[in-house]
Amino acid sequence: EKRAHVPREEWRRLHPKPPREKGSGDGDFGAKGGPARARLVGGILRSQAELEVASPRNLQLWGLDSVEAYFETEDRRASAKVSLDALMRDPDVSPERKHDASARHHVVWGRSTFACAKCWLLKGNCVCRFLSKAFTAPKSGASSQCSMRPPFVRVVVYAHHNEVARGNGSGNLVPACLPFGELLVAGLAEHEKRLALLLRENTGRVAVLWPRGTMEAAEIKQMLSNDAKRGGIEADTSANEKNATGWTLIAIDATWNSARKMVSRIPSSVPRVSVPAEAFQALAARVPPLPTHDSLLGPVRKYDAREKKQKDQTPGTPSSSRDGAGDSGRRCTFEAVLASLLAVGALDEDACASLLRNVKVKVNAVLRQKHMPEAYDLSGEGSGGDAEA
Repeated sequence: EKRAHVPREEWRRLHPKPPREKGSGDGDFGAKGGPARARLVGGILRSQAELEVASPRNLQLWGLDSVEAYFETEDRRASAKVSLDALMRDPDVSPERKHDASARHHVVWGRSTFACAKCWLLKGNCVCRFLSKAFTAPKSGASSQCSMRPPFVRVVVYAHHNEVARGNGSGNLVPACLPFGELLVAGLAEHEKRLALLLRENTGRVAVLWPRGTMEAAEIKQMLSNDAKRGGIEADTSANEKNATGWTLIAIDATWNSARKMVSRIPSSVPRVSVPAEAFQALAARVPPLPTHDSLLGPVRKYDAREKKQKDQTPGTPSSSRDGAGDSGRRCTFEAVLASLLAVGALDEDACASLLRNVKVKVNAVLRQKHMPEAYDLSGEGSGGDAEA
């Protein structure tokens, strides 16, 4: 016999909750400090489900000191989204302004809302103090293993707004760990102007990292070597370092579909440079990834690099046919950047290997953030920070 539906109120009347034991928690909070019922926060009634999201553990991860601060941030985010939707529906607004507004919203109110601005991890899980950095000149009495000498190579990451503040991304490591490193977000008006200025001021000395290159990395290496000989590489490097920048490399940080569109906006007169497979192989020999992946970032990505097809490879990396049998060619942005710096002679293998450790640090932090076991054993690999590993 089919049973009739029982309304919720009737069910609760027939099955009342057992009385609370003494000391089990009174009022709005349970015995363990969690929300026991809906309550007013900042004059607004918040449901129990909303209050459970703002748990003490989550507040600590987000770097917030109170439930009120969380709901204030969420209300501002919701208000910004309403304003963005209204602007995107307005037919009188130009596409450029819409692109700028969309990118700006993602940068301010996307994943970055509760993330550290440098490492892109939640503020309570920040690893900035563990990151190794390269310098423009060796410190007094310190090893020059992680130093870059003039003529310097500036690296600019041109990132899609959906890549900004992704914890499992690596584009942020460029400005965080490399001298003269920059990160520009596609669509932001001021960042597009900055990119156009860099292309204009460095004409003949700028290139885009792209698999099907029109220029060899060896050519850039030779030009940098000639510049160093003319300028005197052993000269004092502490003065006028910015004027010593010899080349600018642009790395695209996006999915393949987005990367193709972004690189198409860069004039074809700017050469495309592919990173030689030998550079990746040299770094993989020094800092090997896990056996199931070709990239150090593999454990926190949704793909097995060794099983993916060539068409899915990361922009700026070589194809599988040039990278050896069984290698898909997929590399994260930071790996591609370091391989390019090695190929042009801006950094040596020791410096690149030391900086690659930062990817392992991020991978372990992302896994901890997801309550998963760490993928890499970093014991005995140094403590990072400002030391020249």
